[in-house]
Amino acid sequence: MEKRTSNTSLATRTAAVVIAFIVICSIVTGIISYVIYRRDSIEMSAQRAEAVAAIIAGVIDPAGYREAMDSGERTPYWQELKGYLDQARRDVDMLYLYVMDADYSAEEAVYFISGVGPDETDDAELWDTDSLDAFAPEMYRSLARGISTQTGIYMSEGYGLMVSGFAPVFNE
Repeated sequence: MEKRTSNTSLATRTAAVVIAFIVICSIVTGIISYVIYRRDSIEMSAQRAEAVAAIIAGVIDPAGYREAMDSGERTPYWQELKGYLDQARRDVDMLYLYVMDADYSAEEAVYFISGVGPDETDDAELWDTDSLDAFAPEMYRSLARGISTQTGIYMSEGYGLMVSGFAPVFNE
Protein backbone atom coordinates (compact mmCIF):
# COMPACT_ATOMS: atom_id res chain seq x y z
CA MET A 1 0.00 0.00 0.00
CA GLU A 2 2.83 2.35 0.74
CA LYS A 3 4.14 2.01 -2.78
CA ARG A 4 0.78 2.97 -4.27
CA THR A 5 0.63 6.18 -2.20
CA SER A 6 4.04 7.20 -3.41
CA ASN A 7 2.97 6.59 -7.07
CA THR A 8 -0.16 8.69 -6.60
CA SER A 9 1.87 11.39 -5.00
CA LEU A 10 4.36 11.33 -7.88
CA ALA A 11 1.51 11.45 -10.41
CA THR A 12 -0.07 14.38 -8.57
CA ARG A 13 3.22 16.27 -8.52
CA THR A 14 3.83 15.57 -12.18
CA ALA A 15 0.32 16.76 -13.09
CA ALA A 16 0.80 19.94 -11.01
CA VAL A 17 4.10 20.67 -12.78
CA VAL A 18 2.54 20.09 -16.21
CA ILE A 19 -0.45 22.32 -15.38
CA ALA A 20 1.85 25.05 -14.02
CA PHE A 21 3.98 24.80 -17.17
CA ILE A 22 0.86 25.12 -19.37
CA VAL A 23 -0.36 28.15 -17.39
CA ILE A 24 3.06 29.86 -17.61
CA CYS A 25 3.29 29.15 -21.35
CA SER A 26 -0.22 30.53 -21.86
CA ILE A 27 0.62 33.73 -19.99
CA VAL A 28 3.88 34.22 -21.89
CA THR A 29 2.12 33.54 -25.22
CA GLY A 30 -0.60 36.04 -24.32
CA ILE A 31 1.92 38.75 -23.41
CA ILE A 32 3.96 38.19 -26.58
CA SER A 33 0.80 38.21 -28.71
CA TYR A 34 -0.36 41.47 -27.12
CA VAL A 35 3.00 43.16 -27.70
CA ILE A 36 3.11 42.04 -31.35
CA TYR A 37 -0.54 43.01 -31.96
CA ARG A 38 -0.03 46.43 -30.37
CA ARG A 39 3.10 47.12 -32.42
CA ASP A 40 1.44 46.01 -35.65
CA SER A 41 -1.71 47.98 -34.86
CA ILE A 42 0.28 51.17 -34.23
CA GLU A 43 2.31 50.65 -37.40
CA MET A 44 -0.82 50.03 -39.47
CA SER A 45 -2.50 53.16 -38.05
CA ALA A 46 0.60 55.23 -38.82
CA GLN A 47 0.76 53.93 -42.40
CA ARG A 48 -2.94 54.65 -42.85
CA ALA A 49 -2.53 58.19 -41.48
CA GLU A 50 0.40 58.82 -43.85
CA ALA A 51 -1.57 57.52 -46.83
CA VAL A 52 -4.56 59.74 -45.99
CA ALA A 53 -2.24 62.75 -45.57
CA ALA A 54 -0.62 62.09 -48.96
CA ILE A 55 -4.01 61.76 -50.67
CA ILE A 56 -5.32 64.98 -49.10
CA ALA A 57 -2.11 66.83 -50.01
CA GLY A 58 -2.44 65.59 -53.59
CA VAL A 59 -5.94 67.02 -53.92
CA ILE A 60 -5.05 70.52 -52.76
CA ASP A 61 -4.72 73.18 -55.46
CA PRO A 62 -1.69 75.30 -54.44
CA ALA A 63 -3.05 78.46 -56.12
CA GLY A 64 -6.43 78.15 -54.37
CA TYR A 65 -4.68 77.42 -51.09
CA ARG A 66 -2.38 80.43 -51.40
CA GLU A 67 -5.26 82.74 -52.38
CA ALA A 68 -7.23 81.80 -49.25
CA MET A 69 -4.17 82.02 -46.97
CA ASP A 70 -3.12 85.40 -48.35
CA SER A 71 -6.63 86.89 -48.14
CA GLY A 72 -7.54 85.29 -44.82
CA GLU A 73 -11.04 84.67 -46.19
CA ARG A 74 -13.09 81.58 -46.84
CA THR A 75 -12.87 81.62 -50.62
CA PRO A 76 -15.03 79.38 -52.83
CA TYR A 77 -12.04 77.03 -53.15
CA TRP A 78 -11.69 76.94 -49.36
CA GLN A 79 -15.40 76.06 -49.05
CA GLU A 80 -15.04 73.28 -51.62
CA LEU A 81 -11.96 71.85 -49.91
CA LYS A 82 -13.66 72.12 -46.52
CA GLY A 83 -16.52 69.95 -47.76
CA TYR A 84 -14.01 67.42 -49.10
CA LEU A 85 -12.08 67.29 -45.80
CA ASP A 86 -15.26 66.94 -43.76
CA GLN A 87 -16.37 64.01 -45.91
CA ALA A 88 -12.90 62.46 -45.95
CA ARG A 89 -12.67 62.64 -42.16
CA ARG A 90 -16.02 60.87 -41.84
CA ASP A 91 -15.07 58.24 -44.44
CA VAL A 92 -11.66 57.37 -42.98
CA ASP A 93 -12.74 57.80 -39.35
CA MET A 94 -9.78 59.92 -38.26
CA LEU A 95 -9.75 61.81 -35.00
CA TYR A 96 -8.14 64.87 -36.59
CA LEU A 97 -7.70 65.84 -40.24
CA TYR A 98 -6.30 69.25 -41.05
CA VAL A 99 -4.15 71.29 -43.43
CA MET A 100 -1.66 73.81 -42.08
CA ASP A 101 0.49 76.58 -43.45
CA ALA A 102 4.17 75.76 -43.89
CA ASP A 103 5.49 79.02 -42.41
CA TYR A 104 6.79 78.13 -38.98
CA SER A 105 8.88 81.24 -38.38
CA ALA A 106 6.35 82.38 -35.77
CA GLU A 107 5.76 80.82 -32.38
CA GLU A 108 2.56 79.14 -33.52
CA ALA A 109 1.40 76.93 -36.37
CA VAL A 110 -1.39 78.34 -38.57
CA TYR A 111 -4.33 76.15 -39.61
CA PHE A 112 -5.67 76.45 -43.13
CA ILE A 113 -8.58 74.06 -42.78
CA SER A 114 -9.83 71.31 -40.51
CA GLY A 115 -12.14 68.40 -41.25
CA VAL A 116 -15.15 68.10 -38.95
CA GLY A 117 -16.60 64.81 -37.76
CA PRO A 118 -20.30 63.87 -37.91
CA ASP A 119 -21.10 64.86 -34.31
CA GLU A 120 -19.08 68.08 -34.20
CA THR A 121 -19.80 71.69 -34.97
CA ASP A 122 -17.71 73.63 -37.44
CA ASP A 123 -15.77 75.94 -35.15
CA ALA A 124 -12.46 75.85 -37.04
CA GLU A 125 -11.49 79.16 -38.52
CA LEU A 126 -9.01 80.01 -41.21
CA TRP A 127 -5.87 81.27 -39.50
CA ASP A 128 -6.54 79.56 -36.14
CA THR A 129 -3.23 78.85 -34.44
CA ASP A 130 -1.75 76.22 -32.18
CA SER A 131 1.48 75.83 -30.28
CA LEU A 132 4.35 74.29 -32.25
CA ASP A 133 4.77 71.82 -29.37
CA ALA A 134 1.41 70.27 -30.25
CA PHE A 135 2.93 68.59 -33.32
CA ALA A 136 5.39 65.76 -33.73
CA PRO A 137 8.88 66.53 -35.06
CA GLU A 138 8.08 64.35 -38.08
CA MET A 139 5.78 67.10 -39.37
CA TYR A 140 8.69 69.52 -39.64
CA ARG A 141 10.90 66.86 -41.23
CA SER A 142 8.17 66.13 -43.76
CA LEU A 143 8.01 69.79 -44.77
CA ALA A 144 11.78 70.24 -44.82
CA ARG A 145 12.39 67.12 -46.96
CA GLY A 146 9.26 67.37 -49.10
CA ILE A 147 8.17 63.78 -48.41
CA SER A 148 5.27 62.24 -46.55
CA THR A 149 6.07 60.68 -43.19
CA GLN A 150 4.45 59.06 -40.18
CA THR A 151 4.97 58.90 -36.44
CA GLY A 152 4.92 56.27 -33.79
CA ILE A 153 2.93 57.03 -30.66
CA TYR A 154 3.72 60.47 -29.26
CA MET A 155 2.24 62.82 -26.68
CA SER A 156 0.70 65.87 -28.33
CA GLU A 157 0.37 68.93 -26.13
CA GLY A 158 -3.28 69.24 -25.14
CA TYR A 159 -4.45 66.39 -27.39
CA GLY A 160 -3.04 63.27 -25.72
CA LEU A 161 -1.40 60.23 -27.28
CA MET A 162 -1.45 60.19 -31.07
CA VAL A 163 -0.20 58.45 -34.17
CA SER A 164 0.02 60.84 -37.13
CA GLY A 165 0.81 61.07 -40.82
CA PHE A 166 2.09 64.17 -42.59
CA ALA A 167 2.48 65.14 -46.24
CA PRO A 168 3.62 68.41 -47.79
CA VAL A 169 1.56 70.38 -50.32
CA PHE A 170 3.77 71.50 -53.19
CA ASN A 171 3.55 74.89 -54.92
CA GLU A 172 3.42 73.33 -58.36
